[in-house]
Amino acid sequence: MRDLTVTFHRFHADGERVVVEATMAATLANADHYSDDYCFVVEIRDGLVHRVRGHSPRVPSDLLRSPPGKTSIRP
Repeated sequence: MRDLTVTFHRFHADGERVVVEATMAATLANADHYSDDYCFVVEIRDGLVHRVRGHSPRVPSDLLRSPPGKTSIRP
């Protein structure tokens, strides 16, 4: 994977929880373009990050290693 970019869209804070909406994009090992939306829930305790939970699509590990044109991401 290369050319990874993260674009942050929204932050929602309520007490010690922050929800982050973002889009990540990259060029995969097989040269295909990948882009998808993600949601992270960040828990804060005593002013420090206590836990981060990410909700995202799963990319099969073999997709990241596939030669060009052999694999594609399907919804």
